[in-house]
Amino acid sequence: MTQTSGLQQAASSARPLFTPDFFSFEGVLQTLTSGQFAGPLQIALAVLLFVAAGRCIARFLGLAIAAAVIFLYLQGVTVEDSMMFFERFADRISAAVQAFLSADVAPQ
Repeated sequence: MTQTSGLQQAASSARPLFTPDFFSFEGVLQTLTSGQFAGPLQIALAVLLFVAAGRCIARFLGLAIAAAVIFLYLQGVTVEDSMMFFERFADRISAAVQAFLSADVAPQ
């Protein structure tokens, strides 16, 4: 009877539960997104999408929003905090729009 070390047991349990499939598009996507390259692949695809968008306002706004999200995440802002902020911000914008639309503007 052979004994296996803890390292060999850990290595055997770390094997993927599925076999890679490179013969179909879905299989390739599943293989790429479930492996160790999922994070770098998503970053590379995001950069490719950003470059492919061309020069436009939407591209700049997307970059600004992504930079703001990353900055706030690094500062410790949670999803609940940001949702509460945006709810209050939307209420204030709504009140400002209502005040603007209901203002009495008469020529003098």
